[in-house]
Amino acid sequence: MGGTDEDLFADIYPGLVRFAAAVRPVGIEPEDLVQEALARTLQVHRLHDLDEPATYLRTAMIRIASNLQRGRRRAVARIGRLEHRNETLDSYPSELADLLRLEPRARAVLFLTVIEGEQYRTAAAIVGCSESAARTIASRALHHLRAHVSAELDAREAT
Repeated sequence: MGGTDEDLFADIYPGLVRFAAAVRPVGIEPEDLVQEALARTLQVHRLHDLDEPATYLRTAMIRIASNLQRGRRRAVARIGRLEHRNETLDSYPSELADLLRLEPRARAVLFLTVIEGEQYRTAAAIVGCSESAARTIASRALHHLRAHVSAELDAREAT
């Protein structure tokens, strides 16, 4: 494959930023998540040495986002709060806030299959699970979103 890693990265960057926007934890910029995944990847590989560099970087972003979210939950537990409420969630439309409550892995599967139109097989390879697990993750995430939106609509109608 010709060209440099820089050229390859420039070609895949827009898609990586869109993906990062879907899976990032609140308070982390999509570009920062892409940059972190790239930095970690380049410590051990050249992009041209990877069979699927975009897939590899997407997988790295999911892992980083999951670790950040897990670390945030642990920090909240250490300071003794029973419920973690991030003030920035209130500034988003409720549908986006609902999405941000999902785990990064679930957001990734939904983004890849619903927005990007990828097969569950591809989403599964990126998030590191089986195809059937990816379908289950998507189904549960959609069920959660539907239930939450229905509850909000019922509450609005009651007022």
